[in-house]
Amino acid sequence: MIRRRKSIIICFSLGNLLCEPFLKLPSRRRYADYYREIKNPISLSRIRTKVVREEYGNLSELASDLSLMFENAKQYNRPDSKLYKDAVKLQRAMQTKAQELLADDEVGGI
Repeated sequence: MIRRRKSIIICFSLGNLLCEPFLKLPSRRRYADYYREIKNPISLSRIRTKVVREEYGNLSELASDLSLMFENAKQYNRPDSKLYKDAVKLQRAMQTKAQELLADDEVGGI
């Protein structure tokens, strides 16, 4: 199981303003086409629930769900949209932070 501390660091170091649109899934009523196009919708609130319930066995599983969330945003939104660009920025930041944490674990595990 991953330690909660690491997941909290990842989510909150990404930037609160950029993360806001990713907190909850879009309204099914207003964005029905989103749910037709996106096969595996996921939000930060769902990811947080999985962290709290200790459903992630390791950091890679958490990073995979975060990447899925950003890929969903990039698939649904146009490349010139703010949401698409924010997804790209956040995904890069998440990947960098995940690599740092994995490297820290390797050093700490020696």
